[in-house]
Amino acid sequence: MTSDGSIELREPVELPEILDLLVVGGGPVGTAAAFHAKELGLACLVIDYDDLMARIRDYAKDKLIYPSYGGGDNMKFPKGGDLLDLLRFLPVDKEEMYLQWKALYSQNSVPARVGVEFIGLDPGSEGEWRVKCWNHNAKEEVLIGAQHVVLGFGRGVPRRLDIPGPVEGLAFRLSDAALYIGEPVCVIGGGTSAAEAVIEISNGKVAAGDDSKVCWSYRADKMPKVSKALAEVFFEAYIGNGNIRYLPNSNPVEVSSNGDDKLVIRTDEVGPDGRPLESRPLEFSKKMCIACIGSDVPEKLLGSLGINMVTGGKMNKKRMVVSPLLETVLPNVYMAGDMLSPVYLEADDFTADPATFREIKRRGNIKAALRDGVFIAEVIAQKLAGKTDIVVELQFADDLEEGEMTAAAPA
Repeated sequence: MTSDGSIELREPVELPEILDLLVVGGGPVGTAAAFHAKELGLACLVIDYDDLMARIRDYAKDKLIYPSYGGGDNMKFPKGGDLLDLLRFLPVDKEEMYLQWKALYSQNSVPARVGVEFIGLDPGSEGEWRVKCWNHNAKEEVLIGAQHVVLGFGRGVPRRLDIPGPVEGLAFRLSDAALYIGEPVCVIGGGTSAAEAVIEISNGKVAAGDDSKVCWSYRADKMPKVSKALAEVFFEAYIGNGNIRYLPNSNPVEVSSNGDDKLVIRTDEVGPDGRPLESRPLEFSKKMCIACIGSDVPEKLLGSLGINMVTGGKMNKKRMVVSPLLETVLPNVYMAGDMLSPVYLEADDFTADPATFREIKRRGNIKAALRDGVFIAEVIAQKLAGKTDIVVELQFADDLEEGEMTAAAPA
């Protein structure tokens, strides 16, 4: 991986200034869209705030991934060219699939960048979209131009701190402990991912001869429970390194923008009897902070773009709404994957009465995700070719038989 998060490719690919499509999310939806886009000769880039196949990576250890899962036994894989055919699979261990599908990007020169977070959209002067992203590797905002944008980041996006100030660019996971050397670090959150970040950064500072502290901020008044799997290594880091400092009863309150953005943490201290609590603020460089506070359904992020959930259909429930081409209310911006499961609304006219919108059931499995990605790539190819009457008829391939060659073994 390069310094900006780009996956190293077997054969370099030179992308134009304005992409044919930008795919947000490197899971099965984004992978199918990108692979089929390459088959169709389109200029495409995949970005992901975490990693390609991150959800598969994070499944429980030794979990088997079945093509028949979630109703997949009644579905077939979408069929395309040789690249798409690599995504058919037999039952496979989740770790093996994670490594295999990631390797396919490099082996087949499908451009992707990880550690790049989607944060917004602006219309460009030539009808394209200017996609606002934060590159957590370079710690800077970047703009990516694209004619079409595919939103395939699933039902969970990093939870942002709901505090005043420019929170964009605040890290939500530890990517590399070496990025946190030289200054005090603040890790926010009381879960396992926060504990792992504290341990790795603490050890990294010792290895680099850095005496600065790793501060662990959490709301409770007691030390967070560290999982049994981490207990021994955490104890060794805490006692042996001597650079971990607890901040109980503390909360982030703002990001102050005064030159170098600072995250302000308020710590509460007990005052003398009969007097109010005294609060002492601590300031950390924003680039030296990690907020391990979980993820949310991306309704707030989508709403900031003008893509709102709608109450309608026969059941009169709040759903995501797209056109029959999986296009959102924003032209040339598409939505696919788990954000549409288990039911979404389909509208020919977004201004019509929502009660008339069709309710569409969607399976939440890998085959359905692959179908979505292929479908959208076909739609975009036809639009770019100048067609106005878009018709997509997907072709399908049978499941692999035991003993048949699969994807996906890395070369």
